[in-house]
Amino acid sequence: MKQKTSAVNQITEGVIWKQLLLFFFPIMLGTLFQQLYNTADAIIVGRFVGKEALACVGGSSGQLINLVVGFFVGLSSGATVIIARYYGAKNKKELNLALHTASALAIIGSIIITVFGILLAPAMLRFMNTPSNVMTGSVIYLRIYFAGIFFVFVYNIGSAILRAMGDSKRPLYYLIVCCFINVFLDIFLVVGFNLGITGAALATLFSQAVSAILVIRALMKPEEMYQLEPKKIRLHRFLLFSILTIGLPAGFQSMMYNIANIIIQSSLNHLGTDAMAAYTAFGKMDAFYWMISGFDCNVCRTKLWCRKIFKDETKRNCLSFDGPCCLSACKPDFDFLWKLSLPALYAGCRRYQSRNGNYFLACTKLCFIYLY
Repeated sequence: MKQKTSAVNQITEGVIWKQLLLFFFPIMLGTLFQQLYNTADAIIVGRFVGKEALACVGGSSGQLINLVVGFFVGLSSGATVIIARYYGAKNKKELNLALHTASALAIIGSIIITVFGILLAPAMLRFMNTPSNVMTGSVIYLRIYFAGIFFVFVYNIGSAILRAMGDSKRPLYYLIVCCFINVFLDIFLVVGFNLGITGAALATLFSQAVSAILVIRALMKPEEMYQLEPKKIRLHRFLLFSILTIGLPAGFQSMMYNIANIIIQSSLNHLGTDAMAAYTAFGKMDAFYWMISGFDCNVCRTKLWCRKIFKDETKRNCLSFDGPCCLSACKPDFDFLWKLSLPALYAGCRRYQSRNGNYFLACTKLCFIYLY
């Protein structure tokens, strides 16, 4: 019987730069679709409902969501490193234990965040000086989002696990599918049924559920090295400690950036709904740039090194440093072109209070000149 050819990108074998590019580009495209996925609600709500709804979707509630999701994405990097390590070493037993430990961590974390998020949503919004005219809508959006945070955590940990084992294509395919589902449901519920903020939140929740189901299905499919089995999902102390040791610093690092944004948002909230809506529209567009700029090929580099180190390929591990650095060297050109395109993208995003948004864009261009 002929063996089935693996679709996984064996990044530790073959020509390094070719394998690295095959692994890198799906992740880069995934970051773009991830942000488009997050921006769809703001674009549709801002154009078809109004500036108050836009402020509800992306103002204080958006910053709180970024804080929670950013922390867990950082935390999941711990699972990525551990799983890449065992996959490179061909240690099937420890790999599967790490897989089930990471899954248990996602489930337990999502339950805790769901409970506290739903209960504390009004208090957190008041702490950020959210105006009274957008408080009700912000609470609704935040509570519906936290009700489905399980799907967000499952997708993020599942996609991180797949990428750790060299499969960066399937997470991209799932994200593209869910992005289109989200846009379709936004139009269907917000425009067609006039559900406003509730419709945008439900569209996001449903599309996140689809992405989580697709990732779980991929992990449960029997593979040569791994298979997710629900009955084996539990925390293993040593592996949990290893994941947290690596993931917590990354999670806290992400929180520092988001806490700074929360402080800025809290100050802007005093200026009223117009400023909140303008900053939301600007923030959604500028987030595209920061996702690519912050990526810096580190995801590829981390997975590549972990797998090579434990595969005992010292020479190739040293050579693998050059590929990500060359990719990083191309980024300033992309950054410059992206900054030039921001005003046009902003104009397409929303039609209210464009003058406030243009002030934000002007400030960002000055910061961009300083950075380079």
